[in-house]
Amino acid sequence: MKRLLPFLLLLLITPLHADEATESAVAPTGPLNELEKKFVGKWRGERMRMRWEMIRKEDRTFEIAFSEPIEGTFFRRFRNYATGIWWIEGKKFHFEWQKWSGDDGDFSGVLVEEVKEVEEDRIVTLSPPENLYEPDDNPENVEVRVEKLIHPAWKLKPAEGESD
Repeated sequence: MKRLLPFLLLLLITPLHADEATESAVAPTGPLNELEKKFVGKWRGERMRMRWEMIRKEDRTFEIAFSEPIEGTFFRRFRNYATGIWWIEGKKFHFEWQKWSGDDGDFSGVLVEEVKEVEEDRIVTLSPPENLYEPDDNPENVEVRVEKLIHPAWKLKPAEGESD
């Protein structure tokens, strides 16, 4: 977990409350709201040294492949694949990691990002100050819509019918 903490911070991950961060969430039912519709699709993002690709689906589930540098190294990276649920209320993007595979991690709990900007092919969210590596780090997480997924961590996705 210690090694993946920076990635969690990267994604603007802010626990709602300390005791709520370990509880399971229930995504809203019914049709997507207008902002959620813009988040559906394949996205590639980065912040600082973190890299990820995410598929957000209309049923409010997601898949993500991500990596972050191993502290003290230049070329070695942690790689992980995860699935979960997501939704947007107001300008808050909520998500809960449910299953993951890869190098390390404990992504339990509901996490929240603030939505800054949404365009057809670009999303920008802001990490709160407490989730930055350094006080002067850029808090912007930028995602761009993509057609093809190329992140190496997609190889960690279990084959159909396999349990992780």
